[in-house]
Amino acid sequence: MARREDTTVDSIISIALSSQVTAWKVRDTFEQRVARPKIEDLADILANVPDLPPAPGDERE
Repeated sequence: MARREDTTVDSIISIALSSQVTAWKVRDTFEQRVARPKIEDLADILANVPDLPPAPGDERE
C-alpha cells in the first residue's frame, strides 16, 4: 500500500492514527451533547427556581 501511494509505512500509520483520534473526538463530542439538558427539561428546571423579587440592583428599569 505504501508503495502504491508512493509514501512510507510510517506516514500511512500516522494518517490512520490521526483519523482514528479524530473519530474518537467526534464520538466524545456527541456523547457530551447528548448528556446536556433538553429543552423539554426546562419546565422542571424552572420549577426549582424560587419566586422571589429581584435582588437589590437587579431590578428592571
